[in-house]
Amino acid sequence: MSQQSKATLQNPKRIVMISSVAGQGASLLVPLYHAAKHAVVGFTRSLAGLDEKFGIRVNACCPGIIKTPLWTDNPDKMRYFDEEKDLWATPEEVAEAMLKLVEDEEMVGGTILEIGHETTRVVPMFNNPGPKGAATSITGSVELINEVYDAVATEGWGKPQ
Repeated sequence: MSQQSKATLQNPKRIVMISSVAGQGASLLVPLYHAAKHAVVGFTRSLAGLDEKFGIRVNACCPGIIKTPLWTDNPDKMRYFDEEKDLWATPEEVAEAMLKLVEDEEMVGGTILEIGHETTRVVPMFNNPGPKGAATSITGSVELINEVYDAVATEGWGKPQ
């Protein structure tokens, strides 16, 4: 490795992790997904000190509901998305937020940037009110949770067939 490529304050490096607004909350629907996204946020915040000491800025973006085939090609997921009430964020909005994390000097190491529909915000470490704005949740999630409760309440649930 040449000295020129080594990260220093004069030769800074940038890492952008991908988390999710799920990293700010919890849900019975996808608990392991939430746990994994919390881990990305915690890991990112834990590496914050590398920025000031070595010029290695580690940040994370936390997209909300993004209009991608992960959603649109999945009829089971789409039945809970209300086209009249719910809004999408776009892949372009996520890309712009990632670029901001790389280029904007105010986005110091450990910054967590939430992306919703036509909005971004820095997520504070403490006293975070949770995801804000459009495209950070779907209206059908209550119905989904009730389906989980119904399944667990079913006689014989969890027993081998």
